[in-house]
Amino acid sequence: MRKWIQSTNEKLAKIESSFSKDTTIRKKLDRLAADQQVNPS
Repeated sequence: MRKWIQSTNEKLAKIESSFSKDTTIRKKLDRLAADQQVNPS
């Protein structure tokens, strides 16, 4: 049981870290898109 909890916690941690990476990338992309809308090249 304890092993199952540990592996589940590790999976959740991996999902959380990849999710936070996705959100930071999305924020950067949003910022780039906003910059392009302000200064259309």
